[in-house]
Amino acid sequence: MTTSRIKALNIDKRELFTAIYGINSSSEVYITEDLRIYNIREILYLYLKEEGYIPIFYDDSAFAYEEEPLLKFFSFTSRNTRQSDQGRKHDFFKGKGPMNKSRNVNSIESQTISDINNSHHDSIVVESFGNQRKFIVHQDEGFLKNVFGYVKNNPKSKLAIIFVNPTTFTLDENQRKYFLNRWTELSTNFKRNKLTIRIIVLYDYMSPKLFAESFEHASNELFLLSPFKDLIMLDIGGEEDAKISQYRSQQGKSVFFLGGPERDEIANMLNRRRLFSQDGLPHLFGNVTLEKIILRLWQGTTSENKGKKLSLISEYLEESKLDSIIEKMDTVKAIDRLNALEGIDNIREQFKNYRHALAEHQKGKGNGRFRPHMALMGSPGTGKSTVARLFGEILQEDGLLPKGHFMKVSTDELIGQYVGETKPKTRAVCERARGGVLFIDEAYGLMSGSNNHETVDYGKEAIEVLIQFMEDHDDSLVIFAGYTDEIMDLINNGNQGFRRRFNDKLGFFTFKDYSPEVLYNIALSMIKIPTTDAFKIALRNIIRYKWAYKNKKFGNVGDMENLVSLITSHYNTLGTSEPIDIVHLPNDLRKLIDDSVLDVNELMNEFNNVIGQESVKELARTLFNKIVADRKKLKIIDDYKPKIPKLNFLFIGNPGTGKTTIARIFGRLLCKLGIFPDSTGEILTEISGSILLQYTPKDIKELFENNIGKVVFIDEAYSLRGNERVIADIVGNLELEEFKNKLSVIMAGYPDEMHQLYSINKGLKRRFVEITFNDYTNEELYEILQRMVSSSNDTIMDADECRDVALQYFQSFTRDREFGNGGVVENLMETLIQNRDLRYLNATPEQQKNMDLAKKILPCDFPITKDHVLQHLASAKASFSSDKTFTGILDCSHEDESKSVNIGDDIYTSVGLIESENTCGTAFIISIKNRYIMTASHVVEGFGEFHFTLNYKNSIKRTTARLLWNNPEIDFAILQVESLPPDAKYFIIDIDTPRSPATKISIIAFPLGKQVSNMAGLTSGAIYNSERGLEVRNENGSIRCFDAIRTEAQATHGSSGGPVILAESMRVIGVLHGGINEHGFYLNIASDILQLFNQNTLNIKMNNNDN
Repeated sequence: MTTSRIKALNIDKRELFTAIYGINSSSEVYITEDLRIYNIREILYLYLKEEGYIPIFYDDSAFAYEEEPLLKFFSFTSRNTRQSDQGRKHDFFKGKGPMNKSRNVNSIESQTISDINNSHHDSIVVESFGNQRKFIVHQDEGFLKNVFGYVKNNPKSKLAIIFVNPTTFTLDENQRKYFLNRWTELSTNFKRNKLTIRIIVLYDYMSPKLFAESFEHASNELFLLSPFKDLIMLDIGGEEDAKISQYRSQQGKSVFFLGGPERDEIANMLNRRRLFSQDGLPHLFGNVTLEKIILRLWQGTTSENKGKKLSLISEYLEESKLDSIIEKMDTVKAIDRLNALEGIDNIREQFKNYRHALAEHQKGKGNGRFRPHMALMGSPGTGKSTVARLFGEILQEDGLLPKGHFMKVSTDELIGQYVGETKPKTRAVCERARGGVLFIDEAYGLMSGSNNHETVDYGKEAIEVLIQFMEDHDDSLVIFAGYTDEIMDLINNGNQGFRRRFNDKLGFFTFKDYSPEVLYNIALSMIKIPTTDAFKIALRNIIRYKWAYKNKKFGNVGDMENLVSLITSHYNTLGTSEPIDIVHLPNDLRKLIDDSVLDVNELMNEFNNVIGQESVKELARTLFNKIVADRKKLKIIDDYKPKIPKLNFLFIGNPGTGKTTIARIFGRLLCKLGIFPDSTGEILTEISGSILLQYTPKDIKELFENNIGKVVFIDEAYSLRGNERVIADIVGNLELEEFKNKLSVIMAGYPDEMHQLYSINKGLKRRFVEITFNDYTNEELYEILQRMVSSSNDTIMDADECRDVALQYFQSFTRDREFGNGGVVENLMETLIQNRDLRYLNATPEQQKNMDLAKKILPCDFPITKDHVLQHLASAKASFSSDKTFTGILDCSHEDESKSVNIGDDIYTSVGLIESENTCGTAFIISIKNRYIMTASHVVEGFGEFHFTLNYKNSIKRTTARLLWNNPEIDFAILQVESLPPDAKYFIIDIDTPRSPATKISIIAFPLGKQVSNMAGLTSGAIYNSERGLEVRNENGSIRCFDAIRTEAQATHGSSGGPVILAESMRVIGVLHGGINEHGFYLNIASDILQLFNQNTLNIKMNNNDN
């Protein structure tokens, strides 16, 4: 008497070798019809005995649960055999009954204690535990020889050898060689002479993947090596190499997966519980019948828990856990639960026809073969998995599915990670779904190119297994679920056999998006807190809004769950006990129902404050009129679905025409209207086209992901003309549902170059609205100047008094592509202030006390034409000395690399203070051999004597330094010191690593000179971006122009001249110049050290291995 899951082994149909894996651990138990409990070894013993085999187990020795098999196998002659022993029925599993008493106690009444605990041969030892006995034969070696010998002498005897722990059964090389020779002979005889021996090995692995991985770590464990490994991998790994091909005829017969309990064991377990419980289990049967309890528990052993939770009989035996599961079981019939669902009338009607057709075919009344498999298609959250689960239960209640359990998997649970894993992995899933529903979510992930494996199409292997399963098992229901187009593409193009496995009309179910009213009812039912009528109106309008602006990714019920969670979580943080009202809504939801934002004139205030660009303002007004009108219609028109206007723009025009300002206003207002989701930080993210050229497809997608709810402003976008792939990536990401209407991309640049982008990507014109920014008129430029003056605390100007001279000045500019618009005004403002200040300095001391003289700009401060400003800027640049003080070779070669900086403490012996009488900054060593140090030019400009000081562990090393080479324009200076301490270290110059955004860097410097510490400090950060030819204007009016590296790493006054190094290699890439404020974001700037290799007056010689 055994159980159905053990009988499924079907030992007579198997080959010589069988590997058993799955739920075969010692913690699992098996309950037979007589309500006895057995472990895996005991139940196998029973089964093999019933099938007529002599079962011999082997762990570290041979054993059995009766003496007779051992006597036969080892050819032992029994001693002290009494007549009374012969023919007696032995109950070898005593004490296993439900009342812990022998069920056949009369059969052993005449035996004495010595009879029970003593064997009939000296080589057999008896071990007792409770009333149970185990007969053991201890053998250090020779067991396999006994096996081969027994088979040779008894070829027709049914012998089953069970190896309990294969990992401990090891052989050395000679023993393996002997075994393999004998095994080959045995295998040949098995086929030729139809031997009845079976070798069974119990492997303690729950999944094919874990099973396959065990072979990677095998050394001399016999049953983890060939030929057993080959036989197993043929079934669980599907490998196709030549070594395995010789076993092809044995495929499917060498491995047995032992799954969870079947229906018979569930019933036996419940009957046993009824005997054990004082009152039985009637208190649990009030609303649920015993048959339904058995069915639900049986379904639970192979459903979505994937063998992790309550898949073992042993776990069901815990009384409180079992009672809890039964108490939570549904008492309403599945068909009634299906009929109670809202919004699926078409699904119910189609399923009614499906049930009828399936029932007719199973009665033999249908024409042809009825394919039961389904495709459930529609958006997320429309109830596909809920309905599929109910379909399984209903069909089981109708008797059309034997088990009806629901097993939901993703494609990742079917597709393997290595060659040969997919097919057995998919087979195992299909096997667990037998008799029920296999629900494959987003099944189109099996299509070629849809999964994560770029070189191998593992999905194709899974499809082949699924098709075979669908063909062979009409007692099971395979359901593909996902988006309509993608599912139909899978069925039509994934494999030519897919289409034939479905009934076209009855098997394809289309789930419609829920209406706003249904979603409102669902959401309201989820809220367990009292609500006001005003809140209910607000909730209905919020859902109407979200439904109206939904995209393909709209989650229906899933989105309602998120919405309710957002509302209730925010409410709970308020600590109030009042019913939920509008005031308790989060701000980003409240703005969706806030009518105060629907005043177009109010929305246009920010645009109206912008000078000029009337055509841009008119387009903005049209856009906002459309959005506001749609918002108002949502409240009165059911299921209204407005068309969202394009939110991506090409801003075409010359520099300085306010494109960035307009983009920022667009972003703020779209967020205010609720078109964009809420975001934190700056609404606008600026990036140049030249930087974007360096982005990979992954980088571009991350740029979109990081700017949901914002505007991505791509300046100088015409730079993208040289890379079609980048443009295609931008356009492609805009089409993704996860980004559509959730951010705005604005590309800006000159008209001719921007229009060339249309010919590179045809989709650009369809997805972007082109907006032309006109050059400012003279009057508009003068208005900009007035605003600049008004915003300055120390500058005033009489607008009427200066108008004519200002307009005359602006008129001197040619309106071509070089015209700077707002930039012209900025340059003019600088000139005006400098001219005013010069006029003030030339005044008498008495006149300088006049506040108007100190602040006021007069007509005489204006230059006559643009050339006057250009001359002024040129003279500012020329204010730098062209004397570099040094020409020739700067020799940094032949340095001892062991003295280069490579760990953190090295900075204290390589970075020091550079000081003179009136200046203090940071400098660092670049050559030990020639004692060169480097700093920023502005640290040493105008001073003669310098000292370089290293501070390390309170030991001060101070030496004099002389200036060798200086270039103020790129802000570099090189000095030579008189001496260096023996432990000094130098920095290697990096000339290879790209200065890419996000590269990790560090700044080493003396913040605030010596005010903070006598030792150098290190701050870390990353490169923000880089820019060639950055112009920086100093307080004295001079202009520096250098290739800049921007970083958010922190630095202060006194840090100038410090090395900017790569965090990973500690090689220097630049010298710190200073900080700037860009759009409210403070960045530090370094001058790129690569510029030193382009200087006519400098030739740096470096070690070959530094290049």
